[in-house]
Amino acid sequence: MQEVLVVNEQPMFGDVTLRLVGRECPSLRTLSCVACHMVTDAGLSCLSTCQRLSDINFSYCPVHHP
Repeated sequence: MQEVLVVNEQPMFGDVTLRLVGRECPSLRTLSCVACHMVTDAGLSCLSTCQRLSDINFSYCPVHHP
């Protein structure tokens, strides 16, 4: 059961991978994707199944922060 995932500065990590994370890691609590330029708002929506996700970092990613 994955609770922490750190994938900073990984150029191929993006929305497709976030879809897998959302499906396969429902117990995820912490996610850091700093400077992963293929992560977009569409990918973030795939994380809605991670109900315990409380610590996220998408700095330097092309996402819109609320």
